[in-house]
Amino acid sequence: MALTRWRGNAVSTPQRRSPNRFPRRRVGTRKNARTGVQGVPCTTKVRALRYGIDTNSGRRLEQTLAFSLEIYLKTSYNLTIMQNILKKIHRFSGILFMLTLSQIALAVEDCDYATDLLFHAYHLYEQGGEFSQQKLLFYKSLQLCANQPDVHNTLSAIFKQQGKYSKAVYHYKQSLKLRPDFSHTWDGLGETYYKQKRFPLSVEAYSHTCQINKDSKRQIITVLRNKGVAITNKDDIIDKENLLVLYDTQRRKAINQRLLNCGLRGTEVRPIQIFFNLYFDSKKTVLRAGTKQQLDEIAAALQEINFLQVIIHGHTDVRGFADLSVVESKQRNLQLSKERATAIANALIQRGISKKLVKIYGHGSRNLLVRGTTLEALAKNRRTEIEVKPVKPSED
Repeated sequence: MALTRWRGNAVSTPQRRSPNRFPRRRVGTRKNARTGVQGVPCTTKVRALRYGIDTNSGRRLEQTLAFSLEIYLKTSYNLTIMQNILKKIHRFSGILFMLTLSQIALAVEDCDYATDLLFHAYHLYEQGGEFSQQKLLFYKSLQLCANQPDVHNTLSAIFKQQGKYSKAVYHYKQSLKLRPDFSHTWDGLGETYYKQKRFPLSVEAYSHTCQINKDSKRQIITVLRNKGVAITNKDDIIDKENLLVLYDTQRRKAINQRLLNCGLRGTEVRPIQIFFNLYFDSKKTVLRAGTKQQLDEIAAALQEINFLQVIIHGHTDVRGFADLSVVESKQRNLQLSKERATAIANALIQRGISKKLVKIYGHGSRNLLVRGTTLEALAKNRRTEIEVKPVKPSED
């Protein structure tokens, strides 16, 4: 596949046919009835409609197919073969056989016409055409011939540039269904997830191309260095799909193997997540409002995987209690961290997680992320960590 640049994003463009197969079509200047776009090339099916041949009528199928093949006769170098086929077609009177041949011919013709639409869309891009007109051509191309991963990839690049990330992700996934090894699609998907702050999914996508793309490798290093995979900040929500990247054993192992293949040692994705968005009032054990959605996402992810145990770690900062001694304050913080971990465990149990699979630990102020007593340091040390212990292979 040849490559072009789609407003700063690498996209693939379909390769034109060799002149030894079919000559180039001319792009017409008349407004096309099928797309409503000025200058779209006309193909056999459109010409048939112009000549008054009803392609939907069973009694005119033979005439339609014969007309289609006559057009191809004019552009094919295999003239003798096509003439023999045309003669044979007129001899068949069975409507079922004619219907099958007509469907095959029209299917081939639709994909051929879809390719013409693609080239016209790229032509509009080069001339600075409107996005809306370009997208119309791409959508028409997909309607005519759905199995085109490069079209889905290019549509995703357009949506990503417009900030419509959900639509971009959808078309990237459609592209990968048709062509799982499409490196440009994996790169684009990784970038889109990164813009959405869905960092575990971003690393997973980039891991598919980091062996051949240095930019992908650099992005993985950046995300892992900034703890983007391991931390959910106070104002963010990590959704079920991202949590499954961490907690699904087979999926996580596949990512880590690809990271090793890219030469990224010591960058293992681990089945633990730090939540700064599961927070409590000062010296309280009741979850604050705004934590429900995150708890829902955690429970939904856990219900989709098989695990041995989910471990909840509670942590507090180093601040003591005014009416207690230093030793007593440490003991109170230890108890406080256990009670907070218990509150989160109960919330998950209420959402369908088995009580037998949940274990809690309270660490008090012993395991600090950041040293110091600044407001920022205190906030980072008050946290909840949820770790999933995978089932051993013999126990799965």
